[in-house]
Amino acid sequence: MTPVHRSETRVRYQETDRMGIIHHSAYIIYFEVGRTEFMRDAGISYRALEDEGILLAVTNVEVNYRNRGAYDDAIVIETWIQDVRPIRITFGYRVLRPSDNKILADGKTRLACVTKDFKPQRLPDRVHNIAKNLALQTNPESRAKT
Repeated sequence: MTPVHRSETRVRYQETDRMGIIHHSAYIIYFEVGRTEFMRDAGISYRALEDEGILLAVTNVEVNYRNRGAYDDAIVIETWIQDVRPIRITFGYRVLRPSDNKILADGKTRLACVTKDFKPQRLPDRVHNIAKNLALQTNPESRAKT
């Protein structure tokens, strides 16, 4: 797997606003799609983690809107790991329109590892190690902590 994951989709009608452009809230959903597929391709299933009582709760979202996207635009969601700590992971994102190579939005999400009772817990070693290795491949200056 390459350190930057690419997910492809099209803008659906319900993701646009009355002005015909992608609604700002849709980018958070695109980030989730990118993150979920990135993790699946890295061998980490959200569903399996949740079945084990390991939840990854979003604690922070940042979105920078760069250019407009519209209904039926083909888009690519690029996802990578920016930072890994014992109980949290930060993902970075870019949403691109390949037809003109415009960045529609970029941003990041921070997720904390918690129990089903929402108490902080360490990332499982297998998840931490995979994430740390991918973060280091993406950015040698990454602050991945052991």
